[in-house]
Amino acid sequence: MKMREYKSFRHYIGNHTRTLLIVGAILLLGAVACAGLSARAKAVPLPEPAPFDALEGEKGEYVYLDVIGVSDWVYKYDETTFYVLEDNWHLLYVGILTEGQFASLRAQNSYWNELTDREIPVRLTGTALNVTSSVKEAFSEVFEITGEEFDSYFGYRSIDVGATPSGEKASMWSAFAVMLFVLSLIPLLGSRPNAAATRKALRRLENRGLLDTAEAEFASPLAETVYKDRLRLTRRFLFGRGMGLAAAWEDVLWCYERVMRSYGIVVTARILMIGTADGRLHSLPFGPKDVDELYKTMEKIGERNPRLLRGFTKENRAAWKAALRETKQSM
Repeated sequence: MKMREYKSFRHYIGNHTRTLLIVGAILLLGAVACAGLSARAKAVPLPEPAPFDALEGEKGEYVYLDVIGVSDWVYKYDETTFYVLEDNWHLLYVGILTEGQFASLRAQNSYWNELTDREIPVRLTGTALNVTSSVKEAFSEVFEITGEEFDSYFGYRSIDVGATPSGEKASMWSAFAVMLFVLSLIPLLGSRPNAAATRKALRRLENRGLLDTAEAEFASPLAETVYKDRLRLTRRFLFGRGMGLAAAWEDVLWCYERVMRSYGIVVTARILMIGTADGRLHSLPFGPKDVDELYKTMEKIGERNPRLLRGFTKENRAAWKAALRETKQSM
């Protein structure tokens, strides 16, 4: 879209704000939708659990297992802890338990460790999961068995005690909701400083009686567009798209190149920094291959304002701060 197609320079300099708000709103709506799906999944009634079958059972099936023995933990991965469960037929299975669930099975753990010979069966319900290769390797190493022996002893499925199919779906949608909500904060919060900068630039022009003149020059066919429509140069003003930049040339005080590096070696981006009399530094990113375009843009800005400070040096930084103090005192 060409600059002259913008209805107003107010839209032009704050265009980035509108885009951020739209993106943030879409992400936020996605978070709300995922939260709704999570609540809906939790409301689904549980099916009747089926007997747990570690060999031929289906993944994700809601199952039960009558347990008389529980080992100490065998393998931990992140926050998931795996145990051996012994049923009342003295068959062994891989089970996932929380700390609270394991604590409630103290009698079954004592039976496993042969501290008592009393069998106290307890029914556990949960969701059938596939046994991963890492779990299989860990159990095989602890019990000094082969992979084939593991399959014979423990089967191909584990039981995640306490987990339900609807709970798994609810957790998944909840995770999506949290992720989208956090992502929505980035553009929504990022739009605030841009909106504030836009208001500040417009207020400064209005206080100096230049707002109507800026509007007219922005719409003039004589205005010059620079670098993919990111800047617009007119006789008396400089406008920056999505940067909150709308300044008379006498307020454009400093211009320098900032180089972004990766590991101190590879140049990943070059940014043209434009310092204005309101104390703000506006950034215009250029691609790594657009160095010549950056320097040409700096030259064009310098031609419009011969008093422009060029380059990042201690002297220029000090002169910019001094100019800011003078501007503040004159207001």
